[in-house]
Amino acid sequence: MSKHAFAVSGMHCGSCAQLIDETVARLPGVTRSWTTVHGGRTEVEFDPARLSTGDVARAIEAHGYRTVLL
Repeated sequence: MSKHAFAVSGMHCGSCAQLIDETVARLPGVTRSWTTVHGGRTEVEFDPARLSTGDVARAIEAHGYRTVLL
């Protein structure tokens, strides 16, 4: 398993964080996703043989948020 953090901008409330977590959790190989609005951060634990950090970023950005891999 691999664990990566992303800075996420554009979140405004808990619903934003929930949307990101639900979206990322549906990706193949993800075992855990947790997002904090106040920290502006999403951490994702996943199998790197099934998913890349780019895949995660694209899934988040598809909802209009901006990401930077930390």
